[in-house]
Amino acid sequence: MRDEFLLNCEKEILEANLFLMCGQHEEGIQATRKVLDTIMKEIVNGIQPITKNTQPYVIAALRVLANGLEKQLDGKWKTTISVATAIASKIEFEIQEEEINETDNEEPRK
Repeated sequence: MRDEFLLNCEKEILEANLFLMCGQHEEGIQATRKVLDTIMKEIVNGIQPITKNTQPYVIAALRVLANGLEKQLDGKWKTTISVATAIASKIEFEIQEEEINETDNEEPRK
């Protein structure tokens, strides 16, 4: 992810945490939802469009990456991951699906 994107995410995360620490629960949840939405859109934009055939592999790759990232944290941030997962699961997103017509890739016959 790009430096500017990560910096903006860091700012949004700090804002969400400040809301929560000040007892402004609803504002903290909304700010958390905003940063999760931003991150999810960035990831989705990087993997689409996908095809029906590539979709299972994309799912597998994302799961392995997520599990690997979580394992590297060694149990730290477990509560944050749980809360963020609960919030993220309520965000709607759309994946663009595309069909590949193999005949379009073939050289014209003479």
